[in-house]
Amino acid sequence: MLYLDAEGNTTAEAARGSRGGEEDGDDSLSAEIAMRETRRLIAEAVAQMPAQRKRIFAMSRQQGMNIPDIAAALGLSPNSVKNTLVLALKDIRQYLARHGRIIPLLLLLWR
Repeated sequence: MLYLDAEGNTTAEAARGSRGGEEDGDDSLSAEIAMRETRRLIAEAVAQMPAQRKRIFAMSRQQGMNIPDIAAALGLSPNSVKNTLVLALKDIRQYLARHGRIIPLLLLLWR
């Protein structure tokens, strides 16, 4: 299983254990390629969002701002920001599914 850290980098599950040399390297390379492709697809999904949704998603996920801070910066209610983030994550999940990537919601919640 792979996880995303705070910088969006992948880490292998520590409890997985070692199977030895070359096989681990192949798994690691395959996992890195898959994560790069997934990041590319997420970027494509975000690029297709309406401007306000894209802006709010970027403020949350790329700049690390919380919902109240985003709401204050944009002059919106916190509920509007929250609802917009829900729609952005839904857009990303649907885009990934259309491109054969089904990933848990938790992977989309990295900061």
